[in-house]
Amino acid sequence: MKMVAASKLRRAQEAAEAARPYADRMARMVGSLSASVAGNESAPALLRGTGAEDTHLIVVATSDRGLCGAFNSGIVRAVRARIDALEGEGRTVKLLVVGRKGRDQLRRDRGASIVESLEDVGARGLAFADAAAIAANVARRFDSGEFDVCTIYYNRFRSAVSQVVTPLQLIPLPPPDAEDGDGGDGGGADTGDAVYEFEPDEEAILLDLLPRNVAVQIFRALLENAASEQGARMMAMDNATRNAGEMIDGLTGVRVSMHMCRWNSLSRGWHWEGGYEPIIDTLAKIRVDQLVMEFSIPVAGSVSILRELPEDRLIGLGCLDPRSEAIPSAAEIAARVEEAMRHVDAGRLSLNPDCGFAPDIRHDIPLDECYLKLTRQVEAARMLRERHC
Repeated sequence: MKMVAASKLRRAQEAAEAARPYADRMARMVGSLSASVAGNESAPALLRGTGAEDTHLIVVATSDRGLCGAFNSGIVRAVRARIDALEGEGRTVKLLVVGRKGRDQLRRDRGASIVESLEDVGARGLAFADAAAIAANVARRFDSGEFDVCTIYYNRFRSAVSQVVTPLQLIPLPPPDAEDGDGGDGGGADTGDAVYEFEPDEEAILLDLLPRNVAVQIFRALLENAASEQGARMMAMDNATRNAGEMIDGLTGVRVSMHMCRWNSLSRGWHWEGGYEPIIDTLAKIRVDQLVMEFSIPVAGSVSILRELPEDRLIGLGCLDPRSEAIPSAAEIAARVEEAMRHVDAGRLSLNPDCGFAPDIRHDIPLDECYLKLTRQVEAARMLRERHC
């Protein structure tokens, strides 16, 4: 997982860094325009606000998945501290939570404050449309009078080992001379001595730019979050690998196996697709006696990758799919194993189902089906011994 996270981190970091100049410039331009109309009663509502600060909407940007250290808990901890401070001042707080992990943590003690939770935002890759949809959601709630002030909390990416929990006020637009919530990377106006002429006038331009700026800043926050999540996950997996190695060093007389699970839930498909190539170097370094690897499913890639593992590493070959209703014959299972035998010594192989027979708690697999599949696997093992032993 460290190698997968490292690969995703590169792409996420590039996207976050590419978005920063545009988001910064957008914030400065809107700040410049807003300075000339600030205080006018006719100024757009997203700029001047409601005139009150009684109700705060906090957009909490977290992840859908765990195994990323303190990435989610750090954001939630900062949000809880802000809620306590606001409620101590007599304010009302509402939460719009992006990400399953933030929702799960906050609903334990702040469930009544959650007005909506969003999952799988950018599950197939973050796009501006994802941020625009959240911005439209926020704008609709503002127009209907549900809150006075909106702030988003996210992790600003610094490096793989450093992410900074950052609040950024979205509505109303902070004054141009206010310290921005992004650590000085973007926000306030930067007008210098320039003199601008506007066509049409400032208010007409702001009516179009202010909603777009909210979407741009949310998009930036989501991109920063995505990079921060992968950086945190990479470090968490590095620590987990090191800790597992230290634990294994203290074991004697025990075969240590590690099952590489692709986490299939039937209703949502495989969470990990593709061959083992991106992580094979890490797998080769993990100090276990046996790797149990899933290969019966079409997204698992070629068994030829097994040649990249150390020759003393035993392999539990996943050659039976417990998820599918199809029941393979013993000959079909044996053929899968013989394909693996073309690449590694048969003495290193044992036959396994890909996973347990409960890949989804909502999916009830009949016991007769389980028994028949395992029977076919035993027949395949007997067939292979007769042919090759």
